[in-house]
Amino acid sequence: MNRFAKPYAFFQLLLFCGFVLYIATMPVSTALVNIGSSVALVGLVGTLILGRRESLVWHFPLYPFLLLFVCCLVFSCVISLFPDESWRALGSAWHRNFPMILIAAAAMERKNALFILVGVFSFTGFYEGLDGIFQYVSGVDFFDGAPWMSGRLTGSFGTYRVGSLMAFLLCPTLVLPFILPEKWSRLKRWGLSVLLWIPPLFLLFFSKNRTGMLCLGLSVFSLVVMTRGFSWKKALGVVCFFACLMVFWSERFGVKTVLADGRIQELWPFAWEVFKAHPVLGSGLYTYNPAFTSMGMTPLMHTAGIMHPHNIYLQLLAETGVVGLCFFLLFAVSAIVWSARRVHRGLRSGQDRRYWLAAAAFWSVMIGYMGMGLSGHDLLRSWWFGMAMSIFGIAIGACLQKHRQSGDAGRKAEAHKTEAEKNAPRQAANQGRQTA
Repeated sequence: MNRFAKPYAFFQLLLFCGFVLYIATMPVSTALVNIGSSVALVGLVGTLILGRRESLVWHFPLYPFLLLFVCCLVFSCVISLFPDESWRALGSAWHRNFPMILIAAAAMERKNALFILVGVFSFTGFYEGLDGIFQYVSGVDFFDGAPWMSGRLTGSFGTYRVGSLMAFLLCPTLVLPFILPEKWSRLKRWGLSVLLWIPPLFLLFFSKNRTGMLCLGLSVFSLVVMTRGFSWKKALGVVCFFACLMVFWSERFGVKTVLADGRIQELWPFAWEVFKAHPVLGSGLYTYNPAFTSMGMTPLMHTAGIMHPHNIYLQLLAETGVVGLCFFLLFAVSAIVWSARRVHRGLRSGQDRRYWLAAAAFWSVMIGYMGMGLSGHDLLRSWWFGMAMSIFGIAIGACLQKHRQSGDAGRKAEAHKTEAEKNAPRQAANQGRQTA
């Protein structure tokens, strides 16, 4: 017996519990989120040291691309025009950013971890959605007494960015009716699922968060394509969904409002000008604001301190140049394609369909995140990037874990077959003697 088995199991449990705490408290407590991510990081280090063969992280397939991107960001700080800003951004809450992809992948080693995490995402979205309903009725949220913000719900998050968080939490739960116990009636499975969906959907819609809605739409479309195949009717359905939002839901989704938005009118053009001035390596990580300010540009539709252009691709172009954007896309697209091939293969096999449906749900959010990056957030905003890396890690880890289980089953079957072949002559001899 491996003498490190018990210590390894302890650190693995520590990692999983810390990761669950990180997800479950994301909407309500930065302190608990920090504790959860720190505990999970300790568990990750322990499993890496003690589990050279057992840990999924040692078999993580995308290390080269992840390391290239991280090294690119570090190099961007080294050559930055404003190094203090760059190093401060990279060092801020680092334990809640890049390590989360490895933590999430390692968490998949636990038995039924994938289904447990679907439950955690459901629980977190449900209670935060209920807080949004409470805020809608009473005018303030339950946890912090936060009021509406500019006619939009914020929940306990304190900002209408909560819509983006709701999209992250809601999308992995869209397969609930198909992964709940089969012995339950269809009415029971669908009834519980709809009950869990209503609060986060309510908060997402009434936060009027266009970025979150884009993530939801792309995730649903990707999930349907992955599980049912592509068709132009499905693509047309997604287009009609967003068209109805623009026409009927809120003036925030109207074409004129979108085109007149400050990020399109000035933030994106500012980022493009910075990129044109530093096309290869950029101006340095997190230097968008000082870079455009030094070029004599002043925002009129936003505060002078705006630190990012609300588009991660333009942000990468401006701050890290073509090189940084290429490394990011190499990592992200490789992760999406690598996971998609294995999830698709798993669904086509017809075996463990519940497992592969849950994996497909997390994979679909990877597509949603890439779309969300077109109009939302700072690339390294800790909660947003940390949640994205967690979802990437869950999808990749789910594929790795199932591959490992299949390999173990194959090796056991081969061992039994070999043993049977070895014993065959002996059994034949025994039968011959008995016949004689």
